Amino acid sequence: MRYTPADDKSCTLQLFPEGLPTPEWLPEQLMAFAQAQHRVILNAERALAVEHWRLGKGLELLRSTFTYGEWEQFLKTSKIETSKACRARAIARTFTKEEDLAGLTVQQAYAARKRRARPKVPPTSVSGQNPPGQFARFLQHVDKLAEPFIDHAGFAEAEEAATLLPEVERVLDKFDTIRKLLLERIAQK
Repeated sequence: MRYTPADDKSCTLQLFPEGLPTPEWLPEQLMAFAQAQHRVILNAERALAVEHWRLGKGLELLRSTFTYGEWEQFLKTSKIETSKACRARAIARTFTKEEDLAGLTVQQAYAARKRRARPKVPPTSVSGQNPPGQFARFLQHVDKLAEPFIDHAGFAEAEEAATLLPEVERVLDKFDTIRKLLLERIAQK
């Protein structure tokens, strides 16, 4: 990296001028400024990881006292962003102690979260037909399993959302086909 003199009369080197960058700054000065600012941000994020964990611990205890709709209303009334609450709760579930977050940014702590295994689709019988009642139980199972993923989707990183969206669309297409078939059966009455 090249350093430039502070002014024509001085022999001291200056990494970058005081204040905010201007078009007059050299690329090396802009790079050094950006790196310095990035270090400041990372240090601040390391402190925020612990604060997210603390928030998450409280919200985890509180969440079980609300239904889904009530929880959303509570967050809204409390002016706690849903995405921030989801992230904080995920971090709290992942780390048992504050000290476990040492040196981690919020993003690193969230990336370390425990992910739930994907639900298994109920097996079909030998004839290819599901036994009576199994379909209703399957739908109840999906409904129950889907609820925590609503929070997850609300806080997914853009890259993860882009990866998951085609999967969600594929599943929704199947459910739409099921819905149409059921509507046809009702119409035949």
